[in-house]
Amino acid sequence: MSNRNKFKVLHTDSMLWAEGVAMDKEGDLFYKMSGQWLNMDEVIICWSTGSEDMFDDLIFEGDIINDHNGRGVVEWWQDNCAFRVNYKDGTAKWFRDYLDDEKKTIVRIGNIYNNPEFMEKIK
Repeated sequence: MSNRNKFKVLHTDSMLWAEGVAMDKEGDLFYKMSGQWLNMDEVIICWSTGSEDMFDDLIFEGDIINDHNGRGVVEWWQDNCAFRVNYKDGTAKWFRDYLDDEKKTIVRIGNIYNNPEFMEKIK
């Protein structure tokens, strides 16, 4: 299965990640948390970049990474329809511009939702 169309769902009240996502025949989305299917109100959806870090973990929108350029946050830029990494020093790099061997230097260290303390080191 392609990693390109994967996503993960964060419940904003509990700050826990959903265990699964399903759609009913009317097209409404639900997510599974603690064994129960719940409506998709109050969630954040993070899309996959389609790439993995050096430990083969998928990299998602909102992830905080370390690479040869430093520490940065993966963000979706709607105007360019692309992911980019924004670094502490104010520079940025489009995710599509990473060479294949560069992608294997990336380490996903957390995300902006569960690890806000890492953000302090970026801003």
